[in-house]
Amino acid sequence: MGEVSWIRKRDLHILTVGVHTYSSDARFAALHTDGSDVWTMRVAPAQPRDSGAYECQVSTEPKISLSFRLTVVDVWTKRVAPAQSRDSGAYECQVLTEPKISLSFRLTVVVSKAEILSGPELFVRAGSDINLTCIARHAPDPPSFIYWYRGTNVVNYAQRGGISVETEQRTRTSRLLIARASPRDSGNYTCAPSSSVISSWSHQFRGRAEDSHQPAAHSEGVAARLGQLHLRA
Repeated sequence: MGEVSWIRKRDLHILTVGVHTYSSDARFAALHTDGSDVWTMRVAPAQPRDSGAYECQVSTEPKISLSFRLTVVDVWTKRVAPAQSRDSGAYECQVLTEPKISLSFRLTVVVSKAEILSGPELFVRAGSDINLTCIARHAPDPPSFIYWYRGTNVVNYAQRGGISVETEQRTRTSRLLIARASPRDSGNYTCAPSSSVISSWSHQFRGRAEDSHQPAAHSEGVAARLGQLHLRA
């Protein structure tokens, strides 16, 4: 097989011959594996000015050549960080050409929330086993961990035996298990999942069920759900 050359046709510039580059632009390179009939010209990173006609030539007799056209599209991205619920809505990207080119799309920002399945208030008898199940809903990725709080403190497993947590990342579920509950276990319990993007929660609900819709604290992030646990002797 003859030698392979790559030529830019707009100025007849020889870019590569064999695996050697004949251009001061280091973005151009010829790629070839010994024993292979495949020759590749790489342009990295490609730019819109690289668009145009190119020709691959093989120095055989007669000469073999293949022409093609390269089109490099410039990509523009709009970033909203951190995204908030109020950013949801319709957006349009416009290019000032004649005629005008435009592309419309709709952005929906979903706030991740946690829910304790037993409801905002739970009454149990002392000595019973308690299973509080928390599910992280609308999370883009499974949370790397889920914290459980009693009041404002993280649940302490070492302070009292019989307390454990089971977390399933795939189902975004965490279970707080309390064996042989006693009146001292009463209180407000909160599950607070982490997120790959957000690490804090936006609303913490305090008080009884009738007060559970009043936010007590606010910072952008994941919503954490709180429930009350009452034990009767």
